[in-house]
Amino acid sequence: MNEWSPSVIQSLERGISALLARKPDEECEFILQFEEHHPDYSSAILAWVLGHNSSYVGTRIWAATRLYERDPHQVESLTRTLLFSADPDDRDTAISSLIELPQLPFVEDTRLILKDEYQYLQILAAEYFVLHSRGHEVSELVEALCRSSKDQIRQQALLLRERI
Repeated sequence: MNEWSPSVIQSLERGISALLARKPDEECEFILQFEEHHPDYSSAILAWVLGHNSSYVGTRIWAATRLYERDPHQVESLTRTLLFSADPDDRDTAISSLIELPQLPFVEDTRLILKDEYQYLQILAAEYFVLHSRGHEVSELVEALCRSSKDQIRQQALLLRERI
């Protein structure tokens, strides 16, 4: 069953929020158990986690990979929607899901993320372009990020530059 049940989703949301330490592995384990108790809503649960939940980005990517096995078109649609979100975690989820699922067709809308206000999202978008043999299109951005004042961004950019 692909349709959402508001009561099932509310119960899932309350359950995730109630997790104490809220680590990504704990969230995933909780969602797996929740799916087992609501097998008719399994795809809807995963779609909600990917597209609407405020879980860790890693948890949302995990949901994307599980949902992809059942409904790749829904994952593609949700990631495209998330690319346009005002929330940087949504954009991170979108681009990271696309990187994790390279079998999805190249999404031109990822060009927007190359100019994102957050450098960590720019580097993810550049990685996505390199992954799809389009490194030449992002070489200038990668060079600029190699000069970032943020060590982690600079290190990622240097590694990415080697792959271009």
